[in-house]
Amino acid sequence: MLTRRKFVSLLSLGGIASAIGCSDKSTAPVSTSLMTPAAPMPDPTPASPPPPSMATTPPANAGSTLPMLEVSSEAAKSLGYVEQASQADKVKFKTYVAGQRCGTCSLYQGKPNSTSGPCAIFPGKQVTFDGWCSAFAATRA
Repeated sequence: MLTRRKFVSLLSLGGIASAIGCSDKSTAPVSTSLMTPAAPMPDPTPASPPPPSMATTPPANAGSTLPMLEVSSEAAKSLGYVEQASQADKVKFKTYVAGQRCGTCSLYQGKPNSTSGPCAIFPGKQVTFDGWCSAFAATRA
């Protein structure tokens, strides 16, 4: 019967034997009969770009080429987006706090001194730096 103590000692001896067998300084012959040659790795092929239907959030430097988000769009309406944060519907969107604006949101991807920039919530569109929506997420200090 194999006790736990014997099992642990056999396990540790097996690890030592394995380490010795893999060492360059080992003089013991190593059997290669169990080793199989590694299959050659296929040449890496460049990934093809995603199809246009799988739009991704544009990089921050692409802001000047993107159209502005229309306040009348369904996406903007559903999140209460306004171009001036002070015009946010404080009754409907109770999460609004004075001083919040797109330019200080962690989802805003525009440059700090720009008047508008891309937003992760509205892919392919720009929002105003002074705007606001209910998806506002304060940046970490």
